[in-house]
Amino acid sequence: MQTLLVSLVLAFSAQQQLEGGEVADGPVHSTFGPGGKYSVVKHDKAAGDTRADGKWTATGDSVEVKVASCKGPACKGFEAGFKADLVMVGERAMTVKSTPADAALGSGAYYCRYQGCARRIGVMVAGHDAQPLAMRFLVDFLIDKNRGRDTKTHADRALAGSSWVEPSDDDKPAEQTVVWEGEKAADKLLAPTLTYCTRNEAVGKKAADQLAKDLAELPWVGRPVAKASADAACLWDVRLLVGDDVKVPARK
Repeated sequence: MQTLLVSLVLAFSAQQQLEGGEVADGPVHSTFGPGGKYSVVKHDKAAGDTRADGKWTATGDSVEVKVASCKGPACKGFEAGFKADLVMVGERAMTVKSTPADAALGSGAYYCRYQGCARRIGVMVAGHDAQPLAMRFLVDFLIDKNRGRDTKTHADRALAGSSWVEPSDDDKPAEQTVVWEGEKAADKLLAPTLTYCTRNEAVGKKAADQLAKDLAELPWVGRPVAKASADAACLWDVRLLVGDDVKVPARK
C-alpha cells in the first residue's frame, strides 16, 4: 500500500487530475476545461441556479481559480475564487485543502472515477503496529460496505463517462464514502480509536455513526467510542486507528 501511495504522489499533478474533468460537491458542479477554462454551477430549486465562469491554473499539486463573471443568487460565495492543494491518498481517493475552506471545490475528501471526482464522506483507516492483513481486510471491508449504498443511490447511472458525478439537488451529506489507508500512526495503539472531524461536525458525527454500524459486524476490531477531533484541519470526516493487537480471526 505504501509503495502504491509513493507512486501516486510522484506521478500526481493537479493539471493531470483536473483538466477536462468535472467535480461535484452536492449541488455544486465545477468543470475544469482545457486551456484553463473554468465554470461552476450551483443548483438550487428554490432560489434558482448560479453560474460563474473564469480561469483555472495549476502548479504542481495546487490549483487556483479566478472568476471573471457570475450570475445568480449564490455569487457572493463564488466571486472571490479560491486556491486548493490536492493530494491523491489512494488509487481513487483525493483530499482537497481549499482557501477558503467552503470554496466551490471545498476542503474534504473526494472519490475520483472516469473523468470526474465527487465529494464523499472521507474514511481514513490507519494503525501503528497492527497486523497488515487486518489493515487490508478493514479497508476492503469498508469499501465493500459502501458499494451497496453507492448502487442504491446511483441505480440508473451510466457505467461509462462522468455522468455519475451529476450534482444532487441539496447539500445534505450523502451516505457514500471514500476509504483509504492513511500514514502509520506515530504512537502505539493499545486500543482502537474512532475520531470524527469537527471541520463539519454534522457530517463528522454522521460518518462516525455509520462507521460504527459497519464495524459492528467485525467484533474482533473492538468497539471504539467516537470522539471529536482536537482541531478542524482534518481532511477526512472520520478516522479509525486500529489497535496494535487487532488480528483477523483464523478461518474455521
